[in-house]
Amino acid sequence: MSDEFNPYKPGSGLKDDFDGVIVDGTFTTDPQTGGTSIILMVQCDDGDEWPARYGCGTGWESYDGGDTVRHPGGERQLFNANTAYSDFMQHAWDAGAKDDMLKRIKEVGGPTVGANWNHMKFHWEVLERPIRRPEEQEDGSRVWVNTTMNRTLPTKYLGLTTASPSPAAAVSSGVTLSDDPLRVLDAVTAGKVRVAAKDSATYEQFIDQMLGLTTVDGAPIMEFMEIGAAVADSNWYTTLHKGE
Repeated sequence: MSDEFNPYKPGSGLKDDFDGVIVDGTFTTDPQTGGTSIILMVQCDDGDEWPARYGCGTGWESYDGGDTVRHPGGERQLFNANTAYSDFMQHAWDAGAKDDMLKRIKEVGGPTVGANWNHMKFHWEVLERPIRRPEEQEDGSRVWVNTTMNRTLPTKYLGLTTASPSPAAAVSSGVTLSDDPLRVLDAVTAGKVRVAAKDSATYEQFIDQMLGLTTVDGAPIMEFMEIGAAVADSNWYTTLHKGE
């Protein structure tokens, strides 16, 4: 009886038991909760394209349109073990992708880069995972309880399908330094960016200044895709800082 199909049993709504290669990764932040997630587009062998979404937790933010994320805790900050993204990474590691994952730290940038997972192929299955979530009480208070949820996770690594993506492809979003990202700004604002680069002793200080700059019309300059992508590349800061 247990092996028979039961139409009354609730489903997870998740794709299960398939082979698929990751073709794109991007980070997105929920404006209401402040929580950031990574969305991995998986091209399945059956022709479907499955968007696998894993929460990264709070504190992580993208300044380049979702290509990468940063944390105020610094470059050595790790993703919380209780997050879905950490769960995905651990399953990918245990599924046999460990060696390629370690190589990509130098080749692409590691898990803070969405393109880090491009071209990696896995067998995927829906697994029941333990989680903790808040639960409303009758008196209006909230307590954390242990429960479970279903996630589509990698269970077997099937290798790389093509050559690994280059670091430039991971962060540039089609913008190169020769394109001069400042072309999208008015002359006054472009001048402010050059001054900010000159005055910033470090790349981190430059990022902080860029986050506060606006155009003459009051629009945050980081909303321009070309600027966000350029700021994500420390070489652009170095070029501007040296006045090259």
